[in-house]
Amino acid sequence: MIRVLNISSDTNIGGAGRCILNFLAHYDRSAFQVDVVLPRGSLLAPEVRKLDTRVVEVDGICDKSLDFGAIRKLKAVIRELDPQVVHTHGAMSGRIAARQCGKAVVYTRHSVFPVSRRLSRQPGKWLNGKINEHYADEIIAVS
Repeated sequence: MIRVLNISSDTNIGGAGRCILNFLAHYDRSAFQVDVVLPRGSLLAPEVRKLDTRVVEVDGICDKSLDFGAIRKLKAVIRELDPQVVHTHGAMSGRIAARQCGKAVVYTRHSVFPVSRRLSRQPGKWLNGKINEHYADEIIAVS
């Protein structure tokens, strides 16, 4: 059985949350064990629990991709649950923590907004690419 830990920093139920809920409703439970890390008080937590999935609520990841203080907390969760794969929905803090714990990292980029000029032109485009390549083994783009 493959253990997967999903990490999202969303406090509301948006596109990433819908993606997580849809996956949880349909994945092969005989092949995967899936847990979800969410910000404390996220509206997504009760919906995930309804799908018979463990939720770990963490302070410091609320509605932002990168929070340096949250990396230590996420590393503790990753070490405790010991997943083989960490699937982050945005959540750069989660990607950093997973990489530091030696886990395989899948990053889903959820976006409905155009990429900023800083990231669509050089040198920002190159730097962003290098960061994403370092902190993710696979990248899924949803837009």
